[in-house]
Amino acid sequence: MKTFITGATGIVGCEIVREFLRHDGGGSIVVLMRGTPAEIDLKRRWLLQWADVAEVEEDRLEVVCGDMTAPGLGLSSTDRDRLASVTGILHAAAVTRFDQSAGDALRNNVTSTSNVIDVARSCPRVDRIGIISTAHVAGRRCGTIRTSPASTAAACRWPSSIRAWIKHIPCSRRTSSPARIW
Repeated sequence: MKTFITGATGIVGCEIVREFLRHDGGGSIVVLMRGTPAEIDLKRRWLLQWADVAEVEEDRLEVVCGDMTAPGLGLSSTDRDRLASVTGILHAAAVTRFDQSAGDALRNNVTSTSNVIDVARSCPRVDRIGIISTAHVAGRRCGTIRTSPASTAAACRWPSSIRAWIKHIPCSRRTSSPARIW
């Protein structure tokens, strides 16, 4: 099993990486990071320290350099080839700041999700995709929240909610792989 994880240095993503690395059956992980090679190396070392895993486990964490908002995630052809053996994708990257403009929120959260789905299509072994949303998905609602495209879009205040805005991804671009939003 080889899982591609976005948002690995975020609040949720670093916990996901830690749990994968702490469990022997977790397989290998490929994480998307942006920055200079020195910044990426520092982030990788921080993740490994956070996970508190034995040195022998460090080889299970691979890094590809890219940008969620760029087509194809901004991956080099070498890094795209490294994703060919990925069997699962967990998309945990998002910007949940409330001070971003609607356009930035759309690019950071919706366009990036669409870009992940596009990359998933080029990974022939992917059999599952998980899209992890945020607490902000509920908007101002309370209690049990059931979603439909119309009710969700009306109830959510911020476009950072993937559930509310995923409808903006044209159906022809959605993947046929099983996808689940958490």
